[in-house]
Amino acid sequence: MTMKRRYLHAHQWPYAVSTLELGAMAQARLPAFAWEYIAAGAEEESTLRANQAAFQAIRLNAQPLGGVAEPALAIQPHEHRWHLPLAISPTGYNGLLRKNADILLAQAAAQNHIPFTLSTVSCNSLEEVADAAPDGERWFQLYPFADENITHDLLRRAATCGFETLLVTIDAVTLGHREWYQRAFKKPGKLFLRHILDTGMHPRWMYQTLWPSGLPGLGNLAKYIGADQTILGALEFTDSCFLKTLAWDHLAGIRKRWDGRLYVKGVLTAETAMRAWGIGADGVIVSNHGGRQIDGVPATIEALPKIAATRPSGGDVLLDSGIRRGSDVLKAIALGATAVMLGRPTLYGVTVGGSDGAARALQIIAGQLKDLMAQLGIARIADITPAVLR
Repeated sequence: MTMKRRYLHAHQWPYAVSTLELGAMAQARLPAFAWEYIAAGAEEESTLRANQAAFQAIRLNAQPLGGVAEPALAIQPHEHRWHLPLAISPTGYNGLLRKNADILLAQAAAQNHIPFTLSTVSCNSLEEVADAAPDGERWFQLYPFADENITHDLLRRAATCGFETLLVTIDAVTLGHREWYQRAFKKPGKLFLRHILDTGMHPRWMYQTLWPSGLPGLGNLAKYIGADQTILGALEFTDSCFLKTLAWDHLAGIRKRWDGRLYVKGVLTAETAMRAWGIGADGVIVSNHGGRQIDGVPATIEALPKIAATRPSGGDVLLDSGIRRGSDVLKAIALGATAVMLGRPTLYGVTVGGSDGAARALQIIAGQLKDLMAQLGIARIADITPAVLR
């Protein structure tokens, strides 16, 4: 008898061998509406699919007999040394997945000596994350608000809490049409009955997420929008508060106010990158928001080479959207990325295993990258060049 292929059960997450397997485990653990929040893309999801397909289309030059047994994965893009060429991307509303998910992600990043990025719309606050992961390299992602007093106060709090790098997201001045997620709601914050009943079919999620006090609010924004706003009701509310007219002069003003490193996130063209360098950005992040904002824009790996070519001395070019395997990391670095950022893979991990689950996602990708570098005869990250690609 032939045994059917299938992934392990969600409780077996320590034995997962790919981030896709962690994703299947997370889907089984979560009610449908919460899964669609992290999995869904915009509209027809063509960019969501293209992000991974574009990586898969790139072929490698096999170079055996390189004599490398133990490749080194550490990099030092600025004053900090990262043990892996990875960082954790900003992701909002993580309390839908697990209580204190933002803290758990920050702790996993700190344990692996890589940066963690806290979203403006996180469930844990800047202050809570700083207290829970004091030794980690902490970044803060900013959605500028129409009320500039809120923006300025968020910057003040981030600096006070030791967040050294600021990411300003430029591709989400309004929410993308994530149709599969939207189908769960009859009106903002109100699930259809079938989705309410579906949550009852996921008792482990209910325990690890809702007990004892129900869904959390938005930790960073409670002082501005009210502490009684849960994340289900706050999504559209916060969207209405963002600065819809965000322009380059606003970014230039933020650059003047922020003394730390500044990255511009959501860059997909060389022209946008040049504008970012021009206002004094220290780095750009090639990102299409994981295919969640505008459907039909290029896959990030397709946009990367021309953007990387604009990099000034000392500038960083990071990439997110579509990273699922160590081979994706290698391909991105070969095409000019300093490092890559992970969103969904670490969310899958934190869903099923908390901080250790997120760390498992990092270990899987790092292990795949290390094995591939050994197979290709590459001793260190700095040795990854376009020559490894066909």
